[in-house]
Amino acid sequence: MQTSWETIGLVAAIVHTFSWLAAGHALLHKRDSRSALGWTAVCLLTPLFGPLLYVLFGIARVESRAARIMSRAAQTALGANAPLVEGFFSDTPRGSVPLSDLPHSFRAVARPGWSLTHRRIVGGNAVIPLHNGEEAYPQMLEAIRTAKQRVFLSTFIFSHDNIGRLFAEALIDAARRGLDVRLLIDGVGSFRIGLPLLGWTTRLSAAGVRVARFLPPGLLPPRFNINLRTHRKILICDRTVAFTGGMNISAHHLCANTRKNRVSDLHFRCSGPIVSQLLVCFLMDWDFVTGDAAHTPLEPPISSAGKSFCRLVMDGPGTMRDPIHDLFCAMISASKHRVRIISPYFLPTQQLTSALTSAVLRGVRVDVILPERNNHPPVNWAMHHQLPELIKKGVHIVLQPPPFAHTKLLLVDNAYTLMGSANLDPRSLNLNFELVVETIDQELNINLANYFDTLLTRSVPFPSTPAPLPVRLRNAVCWLMSPYL
Repeated sequence: MQTSWETIGLVAAIVHTFSWLAAGHALLHKRDSRSALGWTAVCLLTPLFGPLLYVLFGIARVESRAARIMSRAAQTALGANAPLVEGFFSDTPRGSVPLSDLPHSFRAVARPGWSLTHRRIVGGNAVIPLHNGEEAYPQMLEAIRTAKQRVFLSTFIFSHDNIGRLFAEALIDAARRGLDVRLLIDGVGSFRIGLPLLGWTTRLSAAGVRVARFLPPGLLPPRFNINLRTHRKILICDRTVAFTGGMNISAHHLCANTRKNRVSDLHFRCSGPIVSQLLVCFLMDWDFVTGDAAHTPLEPPISSAGKSFCRLVMDGPGTMRDPIHDLFCAMISASKHRVRIISPYFLPTQQLTSALTSAVLRGVRVDVILPERNNHPPVNWAMHHQLPELIKKGVHIVLQPPPFAHTKLLLVDNAYTLMGSANLDPRSLNLNFELVVETIDQELNINLANYFDTLLTRSVPFPSTPAPLPVRLRNAVCWLMSPYL
């Protein structure tokens, strides 16, 4: 009997030791105070299940591996010893423009990106906005059909529907023409598609398309982490054209149809030296998954295609900084007249909230467009807890009626545009691999500002009447859990 009690005591001591170790790890490694507090409480209050949950969902277990592999990928792709963020593209690629050579009115808005990335901005680009799948997909498919050397596609979701079928057939045809065709799909984003997509990828592979999944879940070896997703959307055809923005490969982005879950979004067609930067981004992700980026030579980019100045900014676990988050804060803080934001998920950090409110105090008009109906209710409830306080401080927030607004866009004053895959929520800024492209171009900015103002006229103000107490309590609980949503 005494031996049994000794065994129970030993097991209890081991369990509590692991609880304290897990809690200590959360305190040391979590950068969000609410996340650290939440995981510490879970680990200490539920000694048996808390540490297990933390190991499965709380620890970015491949983060250090991500830093090592993606840094090596950058060195392989660029042929230089350079860390992922600090030295990435630190040389002078064709089209690069020193700050001192930029038009005087552009230098101030170009400086924060340089300070965060130490990458020069490149000139000679053309950036064309494409509205919804009706505009984006035909141009993307045409670029695939006319490519002569390579087609690289990276997407979070590759749906098994009529749009996915068109892209699959175009990729297969390109592979049969002898092109280097690669498809990188996120292991969780497309996991919901299930067996039908598995059949497609088998057919793609059989036709010569190289298909890879980014950190897919699995049983052997066990992989259950839902974090560390590649949320980047990139299509590169040869070295002449690339597409990036917020759109996945899915019929949901066709807004002219009548389906309930249709999505409105912006994608961008890019040409010029920025294409080479997007190509390196794809190769780094590809090497992260497969380890063979070294087999792809990087030809010099075309010299000039337009008048836009562009810079790629990458972010993700494994980097020492938060360049996309800090870039949002810096550009809002540098604004002089107007800030326009569209985001489907808007849970700003305290630093970003401070940047928005300080801009208002300087006399800058700040407008934020959010979806009236969100496809993730807990995130929407958490957003509704934060929004009243921002509105009290002078930020204008409106809700765009359906279809669901999936656009990610920042417009500052009359020249600066920031677009890409990143949402303004903890998951996107802390747990996903994201990319954004800075573009300094007055014509593009005015074009998108007109589009933004058109959306403003169709949107409705966020309700000023306080919600019932049970609803506010629900929203507050979801806000408390927002680091995990």
